[in-house]
Amino acid sequence: MLRFCCFWILLGILVGCPLDAVSQTRTYYVYLTDKPACEAPEQYYDQKALVRRARHQVDFPQVSDLPLNPRYVQAIRHSVSRIRHELWWFNAVTVDATDSEIAALKTVPFVREIEEMAPGMVRPAEAPVPLPAANASELDKLYNHQRDQLRLGALRKTGLTGEGVRIAVFDTGFKNANEHPGLKHLFDRGLILATRDFYRDREDVYRKGSHGTQVLSCIAGYFTEGRPIGAAMDAEFLLARTESTIWEKPIEEDHWLAAMEWADRKGADLISSSLGYYKKRYTYKQLDGRQAVVTRAAQMAVRKGILVVNSIGNEGGGDHKYLIAPADDDSVLAVGGTFPMIRYPSRFTSFGPNARGVLKPNVSAPSIVVVAKPNGEWGRTAGTSFACPLITGM
Repeated sequence: MLRFCCFWILLGILVGCPLDAVSQTRTYYVYLTDKPACEAPEQYYDQKALVRRARHQVDFPQVSDLPLNPRYVQAIRHSVSRIRHELWWFNAVTVDATDSEIAALKTVPFVREIEEMAPGMVRPAEAPVPLPAANASELDKLYNHQRDQLRLGALRKTGLTGEGVRIAVFDTGFKNANEHPGLKHLFDRGLILATRDFYRDREDVYRKGSHGTQVLSCIAGYFTEGRPIGAAMDAEFLLARTESTIWEKPIEEDHWLAAMEWADRKGADLISSSLGYYKKRYTYKQLDGRQAVVTRAAQMAVRKGILVVNSIGNEGGGDHKYLIAPADDDSVLAVGGTFPMIRYPSRFTSFGPNARGVLKPNVSAPSIVVVAKPNGEWGRTAGTSFACPLITGM
């Protein structure tokens, strides 16, 4: 015990901060009172974001489109252990801070409210359902089933391939997606426009997490012999890593919020999110389309002309059974899972309605699918994680 205590004391000395900052830091939303006028807000936005607003007759700029007051942000930065994200839509910053730092912030005139991020662990609603390995013949048969159920052949005849549409994908990472032959066309043609790892605060999203690689292949991948898996092989993409595969923490919702604003400013038309939250975070009664912080962010995105497509969850066979946030919002396109051979709900897909009785899911798609693997090969996996991107591509 003595050695353990000495370790934390030494660590506090080495990093130049008091002991309570090492051991007692928690995460908070700090909401601000106002924003300053901005002479040229369009400088922060891709032209496609402005075109999208005009197409949907959304006024620009709204207060939520403007950056935070830089003086407020700088003052908070000097008052807390760390600023995580600036959230323009909520006029807030998320911070790591000690009790004493928060007590001091509560006396600051420009701080409207401080809300602690709920403690405890959360879980991704979209952990893949384990399946045994499949040989080439089994993969071919599965591919044909999912293609037939989606009627991809008929869609291909229309010539609609997603060209000109910008899709943001939020996930755990896109390990080796830049090296997989089934996704090579996206990189060769420059269709990956921007990437962001919100966990590591860097652009590289290709080192961690294979889940996103699988999801991306469901939207725009080519299976063997050039056969399309998804429907939007000519779309443009924004790739965001918002989750860790090592641990699950409430802060991942904060990354989701920041990624949503990033995607908006980058001009996304659609968000494909095979992620969601409920356990130790929200009760079923709170999944009413109004309370979860990610649900409120999804509502804001819809008001700005972005279609949010989200998995409904894999909780159908568990104690919870019901949907997860942000799929509970009535304006989010919540996607359930079916068997690829028979058009009935898969045994694991979550169910609706939301807590206010709104019908969910809105649509369903195959949830046992062929996907790209990070080793450059192909495999099969299961989960509404993969029904979601199939519908995104459609």
